[in-house]
Formats: sequence, structure tokens, C-alpha cells
Amino acid sequence: GVLAAAFPALAASTPAGTVIVNQSSATFTPQDNGVSSVQSNAVYTTVQAVCAVSVTLSGSPEAALLPGEQTTLRFTLTNAGNASATLPLNVFSTGMTPSPTLKLYQDLNRNGLPDAGEGPVSSVTLAPDAEAQLLVVVQTSAVALGDALINLVTSCGGTGAGASATGMVSLSPPPVLTIHKTFTPALLKPGAETTVEVSTSNEGQGESREVILTDLLAGQLAQGLSYVSGSARASVGTLEYTSDGHSWSSAETQPVRGVRVRVGSLAPAGHLT
Repeated sequence: GVLAAAFPALAASTPAGTVIVNQSSATFTPQDNGVSSVQSNAVYTTVQAVCAVSVTLSGSPEAALLPGEQTTLRFTLTNAGNASATLPLNVFSTGMTPSPTLKLYQDLNRNGLPDAGEGPVSSVTLAPDAEAQLLVVVQTSAVALGDALINLVTSCGGTGAGASATGMVSLSPPPVLTIHKTFTPALLKPGAETTVEVSTSNEGQGESREVILTDLLAGQLAQGLSYVSGSARASVGTLEYTSDGHSWSSAETQPVRGVRVRVGSLAPAGHLT
């Protein structure tokens, strides 16, 4: 006779605990030309929980800082298994001395910022195929040396296969700013004018961030001196004025109680007056 058999297919990523029933059937044609069929016994299979996890960098893999600065690295954690799992998380650094301070947050609202109620965390529970956005806040020391590899490691409940991802924090040489102030001439007769020069220089090996060179005039005004309108000059940058010592504007508003200049950065050996 002619035999035909049918076998059910199994779907990938079947949820844990699913019971799969497997039963075969066969049909045949006997000699009297009738059609007959038979079925096997049913076989029951329960899908076991399988843990699989991945972690990847979801932002820039490297951040360049000056000693004492802070940055945030972003990671994506994914439960690629077929059952809910609580995934332990461990974050650590290598290379930088002293080691940076690390804090791990779950970015629940996905805004890229560590907000109240988002951590620090040491584990995350995820449903199958779900993912979580994680933030590692890196705070470097003001005396830090060297670059740091920031490692985020997870595993299947502490056992089985794990996953990790690594970001990098590199340190640039720090700037060293000095300030100098002079009066020319230093001795005045009543009604005479003097030129006040305030300058800063970068004597370090690295470029600075924004520099704001400020001269508040309260002490000089108290001694009977007054600012001469229109006399302020800057070698580079943007001049700003204040009439109250708090709010600043590029417009000269009387009475001028302070003058400052802003520049985006100051290179090594750079000078601002």
C-alpha cells in the first residue's frame, strides 16, 4: 500500500512552559481499494526556559573629558530568551587612576538622562524579547590619569551564558589658567584716569573649556573710581556688562558694575586680556 505521514512543525522562540503535542498519522490503501488510516500515540513535550541575553553600546563608544568632568555612556540590554528573567548587572572600569566613580541607571523614559526613580540599579527584569536602556554615569577625579575602559557585564541569573559591552573614557591633558591684574598708572591724582588690565594665560598642556574672565568693580567704585563708558576692550571673545553684579548683557548699561569677556576655549600658551 501507499503510506503518508504528517509531522507538526515547531516554532522558534516558543515561550517557556508551552506544551507541544506531537501525533503522527498514516493513511494507506488496502487491497480492496478502500482507504484506511491509523494514528500513533500522542507525545507531549514541554518547552523549557532558555536564557539568552545581549548588551550593546547604544550611544557614542568614546567620550573625551578633562580630569574632574563627568559623562554618561548609553547601553541597550536585551532578553533574547523565551522566559522572563532577572538579569544581574555589573559595571566596572580598568585603566584610569584613581578609578572613576560609576553609577548605573535604567533609563525608563528613554531621555538619555538619569532621572529620579531610575536607579542606581544592580539588576533588571525583562520579559522575553524585551529590552532596557541603561545609563552609566562616569565621574572622573580632578587628579585622574590615563584612559578608562567602562565595562558593563550581565549573565543569565548569574549562571550560563553572559554578555558584555565596553565603552571608553579618554582624558585630555588639563589646562592650567593663571590670572594677572594691573593698574597703569598705579598712583592717581584726583580726576585722573588709570587703565585696568585683567588677563589670563593657559600654562597647561591641554586646551580649556569655556573661559569667562570677570572683573567686578564694586571694590574700585567704593574707593571713588568709576568706569569710563566705552573703554572696555578684549583681545578675543565677547564682552559683557552688568549693572547689578548678577545679570549680564552685551549692551553697556549704566551704571557699569562689572565687565567680563567670554571665549569658547583657551589653547595651551593662549592668552586672553
